Amino acid sequence: MAASLSESIKRMEARPILSFMLALHRFIFGGAHGFTMPKKYQCQVCGYIYDPAVGDPDNGYPAGTPFEKLPDSWECPLCGAPKSEFEPID
Repeated sequence: MAASLSESIKRMEARPILSFMLALHRFIFGGAHGFTMPKKYQCQVCGYIYDPAVGDPDNGYPAGTPFEKLPDSWECPLCGAPKSEFEPID
């Protein structure tokens, strides 16, 4: 009985770890839910690259903010070019 209880506890502890590993794999490589990493965008005027992993914290947009979620009024933090001057890269 003690061995089977111990085995059950080990299996229960492994489930959250396996779930986390699967979610991490989907985050990195995309998955069944169609999730992909947000794209980086480059300013065509000065070459600045907006990286969603970094965001634009100096202007109020934290890490994790996709380019598409930036308002149309957002400007390049280096040269002031409008959002419309950015093109996706990668």
